This record gives sequence, C-alpha cells and structure tokens, in this order.
Amino acid sequence: MAAHFNTSTLAPQEREEYIREMARRQAGTPEVNHSDEPTSIYRPLSVITLGAVSVSTIRGNSLSIRRTQNASQDNVEQTVVLTMQLSGTCVVRQNEREAVVRPGEFVIHDNSQPFVLSGTQAVEQITVSVPRNVLALPSSVLRAASARTIDPSHPTAEVAATYFRQLVHSTGPDHNREPDLLGPSCIELIRALIATTQDQRSDVAAEPPHRTLQQHVMTYLRAHLGDSDLSASRVAAEHHISVRQLYLVLSRAGISLGDWIRTQRLEESRRELVSPRGRHATIESVARRWGFASASHFSRAFKKTYGMSPRQWRLENLAA
Repeated sequence: MAAHFNTSTLAPQEREEYIREMARRQAGTPEVNHSDEPTSIYRPLSVITLGAVSVSTIRGNSLSIRRTQNASQDNVEQTVVLTMQLSGTCVVRQNEREAVVRPGEFVIHDNSQPFVLSGTQAVEQITVSVPRNVLALPSSVLRAASARTIDPSHPTAEVAATYFRQLVHSTGPDHNREPDLLGPSCIELIRALIATTQDQRSDVAAEPPHRTLQQHVMTYLRAHLGDSDLSASRVAAEHHISVRQLYLVLSRAGISLGDWIRTQRLEESRRELVSPRGRHATIESVARRWGFASASHFSRAFKKTYGMSPRQWRLENLAA
C-alpha cells in the first residue's frame, strides 16, 4: 500500500503543525521544530507499506526532530529506522554519539530511545522503519549500531542502496503485490547493515533473522500459554508477520504450533495437579488456567496423551 502527503496544499500557517502531527503519528516524537519561515516550509512524503515494514521517501528543508524519553512512555510502537541520505546533510545524535550523514551514506537510530535528528539545509532521504520485535535484535546490538554512519562503498551498503532506490522509484504496482516477499528482504538488509557497524562482527546481527524471530515467538508463546485465545493469527499479528511466515519460522525448528501449544499446556496442567499450589484446585480451574475451553475437553486430551484421567493422575501421585 502506498500513501502520499504534501504540505503544498496547506496554508502557510498550517504547514508546521501538519508536519509536527505527521512526525507524532510516525514516531510519537514530541518535539519537531523548523528554522524557516512558515511560507517556505515544504515536506512531501511518500510511504510504501510492506507488511510490518514502512519505506518512505522524504524531501524537505531544515528540520529538527527530538525524542526526550523512551517510546514506552509515549505509548507508541518501538521501531528501528534506517536512513539513506540522498542529498543534503543531516546529523543524528543518540547514545552519546553524533553521526554527520552525507549523500550516499546510511545511518541507523533506535526510535524507542532518546535521539535528535537535525538538518540545516534541504535534504532528500529514504527511510525504512521496522518494529524492534520484528528486527529481533538485542538492545545491546542496536545501541552499538545507532548514530554510526555506514560507508556507501561497503558491499552490503551498495546492495542496500540499489535495492531501496529501485523499490521507491518503481512505477508499477509490483511492490504492492508481494509484501510478504519484499518486507522480509528489507529486514534482512537492515540486519546485514547493522552487522557492518559492529566493532567486532556480531554473530547475532549476522544471524539469519528467522532464528532470533523464532526465539521471540517462543518466548511470547510461553508467556501466554494460558490464554484461551492464543492462536496463529494472534501470534503473527503480535510479531508483525503473516501467518504463513509464522508457520515457516517454526517449521524450520521442527515445531508444529498447534501440537506444541497442546503439549505444553498438558505438561503444565499435569505438573500443577500435584503441586502444592494446585493439588486442592478443581480440575476445571486447572484446565482453564492453562487455556483449555472446558474440563471435558481437557480430560479427553489428558487421557489420550497420558493413558489416564487427570483425576487418576492426581490420586496416584498424591498417594505416592
């Protein structure tokens, strides 16, 4: 899906507030300031949405964007932003570092942490935004990568520059037809670029994204195992991927989602039935605590798996 925004149709006195509101919606950023007169402000913006990935082309004059607190306090989505400078110069400050980004160079910043992005002249940029949980990299890796320029002569940067230029300059609808293919390609390129910023090559950043994404998915599943509405569509939505991608990520680890959830719920229920906390609880309450719709459904699944009913299991183990 593509969208276009422009300030040229607005009255001069409305342009600055419009740009400030766009920045808030995209990044939850509280401070946006222009050094130019309202009549000279311009900022055309084109956005392509590829699943969880957002690719934007931005042109405009001098601007300063500042975040002063963590994104969690602003209640906005936490994203990592890759900026490719096409013309002009901008400055990115984060984690006590400052990067002066010139045409052809890349820079990364973590939108969930305090940062400053500023420029004193007209610029043109391509930005790629990815939710942090989809990028699936530790905070330490993102911290080490932020506010560091990436040399455009690096082979990975050359590939990324060509890819993103062709993506935003495509005139046909092809880039909208396969978001499940183009979005993951953007993510892999960003991970590869982050790996080039590490003082010592980061195994985590260089690792294929499905491995770290799998870790995030499994952590989420364990944390929400007792939720009765835990489903493939919910897990996929929480991680900004399609259901097809979710099944693919898990299949690479030999995991069948439905079987894994059922097995883990039965194991946790079996443990709780004879635990000090659960031995006096009703079988139905234990079943519902671990996501089963009813005691009868739980009892059938339990007996099929362990060869005895939950009640028999509890009596035999408590007697022993």
